[in-house]
Amino acid sequence: EEEDEDEDEEEEEVQVQHESETEEEEEEEEEEEDEDEDEDEDEDEHEDEEEVVQMQYESETGEEEEEEEQEEDEYEDEAEEEDEYDDDEEEEEEEKEVVQMQHESEAGEEEEEEEEEEEASMHASSSSEAEDEEEGEEEQMQCDTEP
Repeated sequence: EEEDEDEDEEEEEVQVQHESETEEEEEEEEEEEDEDEDEDEDEDEHEDEEEVVQMQYESETGEEEEEEEQEEDEYEDEAEEEDEYDDDEEEEEEEKEVVQMQHESEAGEEEEEEEEEEEASMHASSSSEAEDEEEGEEEQMQCDTEP
């Protein structure tokens, strides 16, 4: 009986030891699984952070590109306005030149008319002077021929 009891005790000890080892193994496995899960979570977090950083970079880059495009558009608009202003000024200059030429042309025509009138007047007066002279000479001749 003692042997049986000893055997039973040994079997119990072996059984307890076996259960203890099994529990330890299970705990180790659980710990390993927990560590694996933690590592996976850390990797996921890291990937998420990288994605966020990438999205921020893309967002900032997009904003910078948008700002650059806006600046280019503003620059082009300013250049167009300057061109329009220059065109308007050029047009005004041309209009002034045309008006000036018209004035000069009208003034030249008026001068020509005045000169023609003066010439005609001079011609008429010289004609009448010549006639007067001729009449004066004829009178003089008559006077000279008459006793």
